[in-house]
Parts: sequence; structure tokens; C-alpha cells
Amino acid sequence: MKKIFIAALMFVFYVLPLFAAESLGYIAFVSTRDGGEQIYVMQEDASLQTRITNKPDFAFCMPKISPDGSEILAVGYKQVGEGRARNADIYIMDIDGGNLRKITDGTSDNDCPEWMVDGKHLIYSSKKGNKWSLYIMDTRGKNIKKISGDGYNDLNPLVSPDGKMIAFQSDKEEENIKQYSQEDSESEYEEWDEYSVPDGKRIEFVNGGTYMIYVMDIEGNNRRRLTNYGEGHTKPFWSPDGKKLYYFDWYERKAQVMMMNPDGNNKEQTALYMEDGRDGSVAWVIGGRIPVFSVPQNGSHWRLLHGLRNNLEPVKPVFYSESDNYDACALPVTAKNRDLFRQKTAEKYEKNGIIAFTSRRDGGVNVYIMCPDGSLQRKLTDTNGGIGAVVSHDRKKIYYVDYGADTKEQINQIFVMNTDGTEKKQLTSGTMFRNHIDCSPDGKKIVFVGAKSTKRNDIYVMNSDGSQIKQLTDDEYHESDPKWSPDGKRIVFSRHKDKRNRVFVMDAEGKSQKQITKTGDNDDTPCWSPDGKLILFESEGKLMTIKPDGTDLKAFKCEVKAEEPFWSPGGKKIVFKKYGSEYIYVVDADGKNAVDITNSATVAYSPYWR
Repeated sequence: MKKIFIAALMFVFYVLPLFAAESLGYIAFVSTRDGGEQIYVMQEDASLQTRITNKPDFAFCMPKISPDGSEILAVGYKQVGEGRARNADIYIMDIDGGNLRKITDGTSDNDCPEWMVDGKHLIYSSKKGNKWSLYIMDTRGKNIKKISGDGYNDLNPLVSPDGKMIAFQSDKEEENIKQYSQEDSESEYEEWDEYSVPDGKRIEFVNGGTYMIYVMDIEGNNRRRLTNYGEGHTKPFWSPDGKKLYYFDWYERKAQVMMMNPDGNNKEQTALYMEDGRDGSVAWVIGGRIPVFSVPQNGSHWRLLHGLRNNLEPVKPVFYSESDNYDACALPVTAKNRDLFRQKTAEKYEKNGIIAFTSRRDGGVNVYIMCPDGSLQRKLTDTNGGIGAVVSHDRKKIYYVDYGADTKEQINQIFVMNTDGTEKKQLTSGTMFRNHIDCSPDGKKIVFVGAKSTKRNDIYVMNSDGSQIKQLTDDEYHESDPKWSPDGKRIVFSRHKDKRNRVFVMDAEGKSQKQITKTGDNDDTPCWSPDGKLILFESEGKLMTIKPDGTDLKAFKCEVKAEEPFWSPGGKKIVFKKYGSEYIYVVDADGKNAVDITNSATVAYSPYWR
């Protein structure tokens, strides 16, 4: 316990200040939080967690960020159940997940891709026949050159930081007999004892058939083995300065991470140890000064952990998660633009629009955003309470509901943040329960539903800074889902009256309240068309439109039963939650071409499109 406490103090005093003092890079990793293996990218402080792959029938693994930080290498394969439909291939994509392309031809299994230091070539393992060999090719998948492997398996290649050497694991059987007399030290005797053949005079060890760590030059010449004993040595990785080489040393399904000089001398144990038969990976962040580990946790989930550089001792989770998160890799120290990921994704959100939504994935309920095609799904809150997000008309702010920090009870309050999740601020306080918010077109007002008791909900309005709260409805009914008209002069909402929910319209001051629906079913979640001429609402799975004066009621013919509809800014599409489930769809304004855009096995609801 004392050791853990000291490590934690070292993290607080020596590691955390680095995050504040230096421009953050980013980390790519694999997560199963959406029900499949997809690639995420986040900043080194765990903010901006964004899913960049959007192929639910594919599994991706082993992402690697290019030396300039602009692209990602990965292994991908089509899934059938829990297996593969075909061989694994190597893919390249932009750092934001765009421009995904396959660069191997699918005729053989391909694995373990790594960038060469020039960023124009990559090294990888390919299984042509029944053995894995190492190859180099350019980023178009051309000019393929075999550099090792013939009758044995070479895997997990990694180029040294100076680009001169390749470390890898191999099971090449090379007879290696070493003899020790009885006068040798006890430590040397114990080191070889597990695989020895004592004759009373000497200890004899023969190695062959298990994975050991090798190095060779960049052309595949001067192959040398660096390790010589143990049940297996796997996954070598370099220190950022190239002065140390690390590897996993296996014994009875347990792995101790070792470090040594690049010539194989001065082998030492680190503090990183894994017990359940799964190895992990290590990424170096903050300019190569802090390690981040992908670590299996006692037969349970994989976690990402920060550690101490000197001995790789894990001291702090990177973020909380109830899913598997692994195969972490970091932006190389060679990258000049350390903010490229944030810039590229911001450009896409600005160009394509934003859908904010609530999702119950990865162990909590939080606010997310995504592009209208379902790409770039990004987690913005991490409180297990963020719901009901709405986006301002200029797409600079997101208002949402979350548990307030000023009370012991879990009472919903209204918050605001930037669209990248920064500068979160609580706007309201007190004991009133708040929900169902919307932002006025000019960004100056927030309308919301407030409840002072469980007996009724009323509609209120306030300034966008949380000041000057004014009650608009004051009756015995429950109101919900208020939405501003495009001109900001009226508000549509739902009211529970005569044992049914009905759609009402009133002016922005709460006056001239008028009921406009009475379908016989519950009429819920109304919203305005972008031109203000129609109101779209849901009536127990059926979408309906009606004019604001209550005339011209029409059924909206949709291929999928729907609820919680919301029009796109241009009025050409509609986003909604599938009725009776919790998946978000987008459909054309004529009700055709409904597409599930969340592509997730987890819960998603309350979509809001700007």
C-alpha cells in the first residue's frame, strides 16, 4: 500500500503538471464500448474521445498513428458472429477516420503493421502459407519486399526511433547450448534451471521453438537474437530515445515486462506485470515522457493506465470504463502539428452539422455528438448524468442537463459547454428539477421544463447565462418538450390533458396557449420545420405533421416506427429514435431511406440536429 501511495504522489507532482504545461497530442486505441471493436481517438488527457471508424460489421485493431500525425494504420476484417469472414487486411485512414482504404489484397492474413520513420512505407507481418514473415511496402500497398521469415514465424516488428533497426519476435529454432559449472553463482543457476539438464557437473540449456526477441537492420540483414531463455518473449517496443528495448517475458501464462539495451545486455525487470495470459501494449505520451499501457485486468476488461517512465509502474487509469480499451498508440514525437485531430474533426462538424444525443454506453449516461452520417461519435461529458443536449444555432455552444454540483441530492440542473466539450459551466441551482431544454434562435434564451414537486411540470424561460428565470405555464397539467419556433416568437410543447399528451402552441411570453392536436393517441416530442410552416410530432410510433394553427393534419409515412423526431437544418432529412428501441435513425423528408446512424449495440436517444 505504501508503494502505491508513493507512486500516486509521484504522478500528482511530476506527471500531471506535464499535461497542463505542454500542448497535448492524441492517442488512438480500440474500444468495445459500442458492441464491436472500433477505433477511437482522444487527446492525451482523455478528452475528445471520438469513434473514427463506423463499420459495425468490421472489427479493427492495432491502430498506429503516422510519424506526421495525419493518418492511422490498422488491421481490419469482416466479422461473422464472433469469427472472421475472411483474412485480415491492412487499412489506412485519415486521423479523423475519413478516406478509409484497404492496401492489402486479402489473399493472405496480414497483421502487426508499423510505420517506417519516413511515413511513406510500413512494415508488417503476412502469413503466406502456414508461417508469418516480415514485409515492407509503400502506403499504396505497392513495392512489396520480403525481408525475413522462411520456415518460421516473425511477428510484431517495430522500427527503432532512429530508423536504423527493427526489433521483432521470432520462433526460429536456433540451437543455443550454454553450460554452467556448479561453481557458477546461484542467480545464474536459477535463471536457466527451468529448462536445464543437470548431470551433476554442469547445467545445460537448449532453446528452440518458442518466441524470442531479435533485431536486424532496416534492410533485413544482420539478424541477431537478444534473448535466450524462458517460455516466450513477445511484443518488443522501444523507449522514445531508442536507448532501451522492452518485451514481455512469459512464464505459466504470466507476463513480466523486461527492459534491456538494444544489444541485449543489462536485462532488468520493470514494475509492469500481467497475470491472466494476455499481453498488452505501451504508448508514450507528452513528448515520450509518460507511458500509457493497455493492461488486462484479472480476466476482466482491458484498461488504459498511466504509469511512471522510470520503471513502467502503473499508477492511474486514463479514464473510467466498463468496456475493453486496448491497443493504445500515441502521436509520435516527430509530429509538428499536435492539434491536427482537433482541427480536422472541428472542420467536419462545421461542414456537415452536428447531431447531439444522449447515450448509455461504457457504464454511464452522457452527452455525445456525431456527424449526420453517424461518423465521429464523440463523448463530451463524463458524469454519468448528462442528458437532453441541444445545440445553439451558431453551433458554438451545447446546453444540457446534468446533476448539479451544489447539492447532495441528484437534482438536474442546466449546464453549458463549448461544442468540443470544454469550458463546462453550471447555469442553474436550487431544488427545482429541470429537464427538456431548448435554445432560442438568437441564442439569448433557454426554455425548459421545471418541477418543484412530483405533482406537475411547468415551462420556464431564462437568459442563456441562467439569469432572470420566468415561469410561462401555471396549471395543473404536466408539460414537456418545449421547442422554439424558427423566428423565436412561439413555443410548441406537449401537455398531458384528458389522460393523453396533446400538442400545444403559445407565444414566447406564455400567452395565447392553443391545443392543436387530438389524435386519440399520445402526441409527443413536437418540433418545428426549419421554415416554421409545419410541426412534426410522434403519436405512439407514428410520425405526423400539422400546421401551427391546428389544420392540415397528415401522417408522415416512414419506413421505421419512430419517436423523438427532429428536422435537419435544411429540412431535407429527419433524425429520430426508433420506436420501442434506442437506436438513432436518419430518414429523407419523404420518409424513405431510413438508416441507423449510431451503429452501436448500446442505448442512444434524444437526437438534436444543428
